Amino acid sequence: MENNKYLDEYYKNEYDANRNMSYANIFAAILFTIAFVLYATKVFPLHDNIYLLVMIIFPIDILILISPLFYLKSERIKKPGFKYFLIFSFLMVVGVLNIIVPKHGIIAWVLPIAMTNHFYNPKLGKIVFIFSVLGLLVCLYAGMMLGEYDNNLLGSGYIENGVLIQPDSPAGRWDMLIMKIGQGENRFLKVFAYYFIPRTILLTLVFFVSNALNKRTYNLLINEIKVNSDQQKFSTELEVAKDIQLSTLPSEIKTTKDIRIIAELKAAKEVGGDFYDYFDIDENHIGIVIGDVSGKGIPAAMFMMKTITCFKNFVSLDLTPSQILKKVNETIY
Repeated sequence: MENNKYLDEYYKNEYDANRNMSYANIFAAILFTIAFVLYATKVFPLHDNIYLLVMIIFPIDILILISPLFYLKSERIKKPGFKYFLIFSFLMVVGVLNIIVPKHGIIAWVLPIAMTNHFYNPKLGKIVFIFSVLGLLVCLYAGMMLGEYDNNLLGSGYIENGVLIQPDSPAGRWDMLIMKIGQGENRFLKVFAYYFIPRTILLTLVFFVSNALNKRTYNLLINEIKVNSDQQKFSTELEVAKDIQLSTLPSEIKTTKDIRIIAELKAAKEVGGDFYDYFDIDENHIGIVIGDVSGKGIPAAMFMMKTITCFKNFVSLDLTPSQILKKVNETIY
């Protein structure tokens, strides 16, 4: 990562993203649980081999999706690597869904890529995109063997004794696909060319959009952190300048039998141009100076400190007030 000085703020945002994505995974677990119940009760009818696969795999997926619930109160969710657990568990669930219902699960591959937008991490987006494309490829061919019968993947079947056969078992589908190759129809190549390539193009488009958004939001985050850091640094420097400025003013209260001097300075900003001072001229005279530099802020404060210094330099030279003011003016000029 660049800009190491800003990593703390970046990881704070990542922690928030981990927490939000944990809730998203839990919500997905609820949807999977509903689907599992519908499959288990045969509301959604499945062939026997697919039904067995669903009964085994879906509970595992639900446990994986719901597992972040146990980390929400722990320090583990703040770890940088936790995001990989969240996204890749989601990838695995999408893969299983695509295997079981190939024609409906295909769009779910967009979700893990879109999820990376929460983390403002272009590198993470590239990794997830690569795994999504590879997962899509593997799950398409796995779906041909294990999932619901899909005419787009397997073709319409074959005719035997005047009856259309659409085999359910992996072995039956494999034999059918080999037979089709012998007849000049290679379903493996067709799936790659007409099913995998177009969907990969779609995922690539989504990736480029998401990656551009990731880069933009990452840069915005870094700039915001930098601005806040600079503002905090500037505020600290102003506080130091204020302390230095006030230290040039009298800190003691002048009290004699005839006179008592009390002063208070409240600048409109952290530092300003108002100033005051008093000087012992001799045993019978006290010199008091009160001034206001035109303007506010740091420039005015610089002139104020310069003026105070000039008065301190000339007041001890046994000069009249007008002579002191003239020399101070000449020095400042």
